Amino acid sequence: MSEDHVSIVDIDATSDSAPALGERLRTWLVENGIVRQSDAPTFQKIELEPGPSFSAVLDAADAGVVPGSVEISVGRRVYDTGGNGVELSCSQCRAHFEPDDRWFDRVGTWFEGDDAVAYPCPACGFEQRLAEWEGPFAMGFGNVGLTFSDCPPPSDAFLERVKQLLGHRVRIVLRHI
Repeated sequence: MSEDHVSIVDIDATSDSAPALGERLRTWLVENGIVRQSDAPTFQKIELEPGPSFSAVLDAADAGVVPGSVEISVGRRVYDTGGNGVELSCSQCRAHFEPDDRWFDRVGTWFEGDDAVAYPCPACGFEQRLAEWEGPFAMGFGNVGLTFSDCPPPSDAFLERVKQLLGHRVRIVLRHI
């Protein structure tokens, strides 16, 4: 049996600001009935259950979908794409590519604390921080994340509200396991 996860990753939150941002996000989700608190014990994450207003997360076409679980993660984390692989797009030359082993070496460097670690586009050489790379199956690098299991991607309106609430840019990561 496979499982799909959709994560909204705050790519700008610092480790110092992450706990307060995670709590702000949890409070907003609970107060709006999108989720309710779970009794499951956790470590460095907040387990939640879908609430009566969960449909506010989705586009109208997906309104009947209820995810398996909802989780807010606080702390340095790499959000990978699982079985989807990694496919990136260069913002300069528009090349689409699968990164080589150097990418994954640099992922380890980022996880160890180097936010500035960069990777070059193999087509044009343009270099940018790992968290800046976009693409159909880009990874997420951040200190705060909101993950839905077995759920379609959230609506643009919901994403915009989360961005406003966090005050930062976010990245969507689609993970298949």
